[in-house]
Amino acid sequence: MGNSVPIATTVQMPTQVVPIIDVITGLANQTSTPPVTSPAPRSTIKTVPIPIYANVTVTPENTTVTVNQTFKVDIWINNVTDMAGWEIRLVWNRDIIKCVNAQVNTSPEWGGVPFDWFNKTESDVDPNAVYTAWQFAPGIENEYNETCGQYFKAECFGPRGSDYHNTFNGSILVVTLTFQASQIGSTSLILCKTEYDRTSKSRIDCEGIKIGDRNANPIASISYNGFVEVQAP
Repeated sequence: MGNSVPIATTVQMPTQVVPIIDVITGLANQTSTPPVTSPAPRSTIKTVPIPIYANVTVTPENTTVTVNQTFKVDIWINNVTDMAGWEIRLVWNRDIIKCVNAQVNTSPEWGGVPFDWFNKTESDVDPNAVYTAWQFAPGIENEYNETCGQYFKAECFGPRGSDYHNTFNGSILVVTLTFQASQIGSTSLILCKTEYDRTSKSRIDCEGIKIGDRNANPIASISYNGFVEVQAP
């Protein structure tokens, strides 16, 4: 797709920016398949220059564990501008691993005090508390379907009836997931419905990712999946 722009020292991206996600409120999406290479190492991800695509990254990229071992995986949103909300879906082979804990990191720019509407009710609202961010969706679903487990969560800033908080700019660790290995085998940790192909250096539209600004406009992003191998003890 023409000339490329270097990201840190290991990633190259196209200079042409193409919208590839739908609006966080559910507007129609558009697709594009620009070539990419492996994501930048975590040590350099915060030094990625602007302007480039925002990216959503599972880190570490590759994890090797043994049966019954627990391990953590982080999901980062990097190099984003004017982010007011996000929605993330991550799926995996439910026979190989299971998710045992999830911790959302609410941006200080959003006040850092979230309220989880899916797992609580109106009666749980503290009338004396000022909630600064809203969380939606069930979270961990280890038996999402016959083959997959899923983590599904969304968050946006602002208490009820208010729009005074700042949007987020930069890179942030949004979710830390703790998994336990169940049996020998391997599984991808997939942010897209079709995983990123590291051999052909291509990917499809990020249907599992939604990032939006304060006006519910889409923020273009590229996602990088992870991979877990479970070995015998």
